[in-house]
Amino acid sequence: MIIEVKSRRGHLEIEEPASFTEGKLEYQVEEIVDRWIGMDHSYFKVVDGDGCTHMLRHDLIALVWETIDMQAPQLSTNARRPAWRRA
Repeated sequence: MIIEVKSRRGHLEIEEPASFTEGKLEYQVEEIVDRWIGMDHSYFKVVDGDGCTHMLRHDLIALVWETIDMQAPQLSTNARRPAWRRA
C-alpha cells in the first residue's frame, strides 16, 4: 500500500522515515530497528508508538513509499492468561 512519509536525513545523509500516514491513520516512528539500502530501493523495519512493527519500502527512482508488512506487538505469556491462572 502506498503511504505518505515525513522523513528526515539520517545516518550517512540517507532519507529515513520519521512518521507516516496510511489511509487516515498516522504513525510516529519510535525506532528504526533495521535498514537495507539497495540500488533502487531502501527498506526500513520500524516500530511505531503502539509497538507495532512495520516494513517500509522507499522506491528511490519513483520516490514512492509503501508498506510491505505489519506485525502487532507480541504479548508475554502471562499477559494473555487471566490473573487467577498466572503462576
